[in-house]
Amino acid sequence: MKILYDDQIFSLVTHSGIPRYHYELIKSLNEIGVETELPLFFSNNYYLKNKDVSNHFSSLPFNLKVFNRTLPKFNRYCSKRALMKRDYDVFHPTFCSHYFLDYLKGKPFVFTVHHLNTFAPDRLFVPGEEELIKKANHIIAISEATKNDMLNYTSIDEHKITVIHHGCSLSPSLYPTSGKNKWEKPYILYVGGRQPTKNFPFLLKAFKVISAKYDLMLLCTGSPFSSSEKKMIAGMGLSDRVKGFIVKNDAEMCRLYSDAVCFVYPSLKEGFGMPILEAFACKCPVLVSNASCLPEIAGDAGLYFDPYDLDSLIDRLSQILSSNDMRNELIHKGIKRSGGGYFRGEKRQKKL
Repeated sequence: MKILYDDQIFSLVTHSGIPRYHYELIKSLNEIGVETELPLFFSNNYYLKNKDVSNHFSSLPFNLKVFNRTLPKFNRYCSKRALMKRDYDVFHPTFCSHYFLDYLKGKPFVFTVHHLNTFAPDRLFVPGEEELIKKANHIIAISEATKNDMLNYTSIDEHKITVIHHGCSLSPSLYPTSGKNKWEKPYILYVGGRQPTKNFPFLLKAFKVISAKYDLMLLCTGSPFSSSEKKMIAGMGLSDRVKGFIVKNDAEMCRLYSDAVCFVYPSLKEGFGMPILEAFACKCPVLVSNASCLPEIAGDAGLYFDPYDLDSLIDRLSQILSSNDMRNELIHKGIKRSGGGYFRGEKRQKKL
C-alpha cells in the first residue's frame, strides 16, 4: 500500500500540532514498511528539518520575502502532479483545502479531524473542513470527544469514524542530564496557545494567589506575550514572575517539562491535549481541567480542577506544591498511563 500526503500544512506553518501529527504519522508508517509520499518543493517546517520523510529545499539562494507568495504555488503544483500520476492507493490531505477532489477520480481519501470549535457554532469548522468530512471515505478522530462532536453537529455515519489517539515522540533521552537549570526559582509550566478557550487568564488569577505563598514562577511557551497580555500581567503585579517565550527544539521542551514543579492545563475545549502526553513523557506532574476530552486523555494520571471555579485550581495547586509524595505519585501514574515505553529512572524531587 502507498499513502500520498500533500503540501498543505507544511506550506502554512513552521510549528504546530497538526504538522507534527502528519510528520510523526508518515515517519511511523515508513518504519513499519508502509510506503508514503510527501511531495514538496520547499518547506522550512521544523518537523521536516531532517528531510527524512520528503525531499525538498529548506533554504534557497534568493530573498524569500520576494517569493513568499510563489513558493506555496510550487508546493501545490507538486501535490497536484503526484495526484495526477495516480501512483498511490490512499490520499491523506494534511489540511482542509478541497483542491484535490477533482484529481482523485475514484481514489479513496482519509481525513483527520482534530477538533470542532463548538464554542462558536458559527465558526464550527475550519473553511473547507465540513465538505471534506462529508466526502471522505473514512474519518480519523483523535479523541472520542472529537468523534462525539462530529456526530452531534454533522449527519456523518458513526461507522465512518475511527478514533485513534495520538502518541508522543518526546523522550527523556532528549533531556540533557548535565547542566544547571537556568531558572533560579521553581516554576509552574504552561504550554500552548492563549486563545479564549485555552483559559489562560484563569490560570494567571490562580497563580497570583498561589505566588503570594510560594516563591515560584510561571513559564509560558508559545508565541511571545501580546501588548494586552503584558498589560494584564503587569496589572496583576506579576511581571517579574510570569515569563513567555518560544521553545526552539524538543530537547529544550523536554528540559522545561522535566524541571517544572508541575504542568497546568486549564483549557475549556481541546480536540486531544498533546501537552498532557508530553508532560507524562518527561515525568512532569499534570494538573488538568475536567473539561472536554481532557479526562479521556489524562485518565487517573491527572489531578483535576474545575476550569470555571478559581478556588478549585488554587486548592489543587496548593496540594501539589506542598507534597512531594503527590507529585511523585502523579509521575508514576503518568508513566503507567502512557504505557511506560519512554520512561527510565526516577523523578528528581523538586522541593519548594
